Amino acid sequence: MGVTPSLKVSQLMTRSVVSVSKMSLVREAVDLMRKKGFSQLPVFDGGRCVGSISEKTILDRAARGESLEELLGRRVREIMESPFPIINDDTPLEMVLGLMQSNYGVLVSRGESITGILTKSDILKSRK
Repeated sequence: MGVTPSLKVSQLMTRSVVSVSKMSLVREAVDLMRKKGFSQLPVFDGGRCVGSISEKTILDRAARGESLEELLGRRVREIMESPFPIINDDTPLEMVLGLMQSNYGVLVSRGESITGILTKSDILKSRK
């Protein structure tokens, strides 16, 4: 079943963007992910998205031999990965599906402002 052509990203996105500062400790990011039920978060420096952090990033580094305790005590900016792509809020959903194959989510903007986030689970919830 194809995606309804008229569905816009703004209709599916989560409006409150839970994020972490690049200066936060990784431990704080993990606590926030656990509390909110997310497996990844965008990383902000002021109003700008500068990276992303995920459970996978942290666990991959631990699996490669880094001490989990040491990782949790580091700053998010030291281990963050690339930022989520940013798309306009009126982008048709079918245009975003390709981006979702290689990203945990996309940030949604209107002009200069980030207005929401769209994740794989947001898209799956819409298919009920």
